[in-house]
Amino acid sequence: MALVNESVTWIADKLPTKPKLGIILRQNLEYWIEGFQEKQRFPFDEIPHFQPSQIPGRKLNLYFVNAFGIPTLVYNGRLHFYEGFTMHEVTHPVRTMVRLGAKTVIITNAAGLVSNSGKLGSFMFLADHINLMGTSPLRGLIYHDSKRRFLSMVDAYDADLRREAMKVADELSIPAFEGVYCAVAGPAFETPTETKFLRLLGVDAVGMSTVPDVQAARQEGAEVLAISLLTNLVGIAGVQDEEVSRIAAKIAPQLAKFLDTYIPRIRERL
Repeated sequence: MALVNESVTWIADKLPTKPKLGIILRQNLEYWIEGFQEKQRFPFDEIPHFQPSQIPGRKLNLYFVNAFGIPTLVYNGRLHFYEGFTMHEVTHPVRTMVRLGAKTVIITNAAGLVSNSGKLGSFMFLADHINLMGTSPLRGLIYHDSKRRFLSMVDAYDADLRREAMKVADELSIPAFEGVYCAVAGPAFETPTETKFLRLLGVDAVGMSTVPDVQAARQEGAEVLAISLLTNLVGIAGVQDEEVSRIAAKIAPQLAKFLDTYIPRIRERL
């Protein structure tokens, strides 16, 4: 992972202190960052070995902010496997984030609701996942020791982080539940039969991201909290990415309020 280390060196030389927390925001939710007056911004296309998004009009940046006394790295969006990137390219930013010092990572996404456990507009805190993307970012000799090469995913999502997240959501009257996320390669949305299959598997929400970032972050030694914003029903006609983005933007103020309350609560464990 020499390329990751080169990215780490380039970024570390420009930061005032070592970060403790990392956040990956779903695209269109980055306005939360604007609330911080003092911040550093690094466009992806300026960071060595970071790839710009292939989605027209999407500009990805790395931000460094002091979030309630916690030095924090934030990505406004992510790379996706369906854009044509390799899994190593997709997870390069999160590996860089963790190696810079962010040993706790909060990952957000927009997802389709599969089960009856929640409703549109709810938060789902990931308790487990199923990887149906057909590949993994752990392939190859990234690490030689067997523990990290053959990584256990039993505790992929930290139970204490999730427990505190549920408390905060309840206090803020944000509808939330814990559930199972399924990652698919995309970019096509699910058919009715695929939706039935996902329900048989016990899936609560489905999306086209997050699991590769979680696997890479765990391999790097980070603890993870992952949040799905449930923006659409799956297996029905007429689902469009523009509609998903519109609903995600509508939910964004709740996510901002959640982060403002949640981050100070976990300060002591960082």
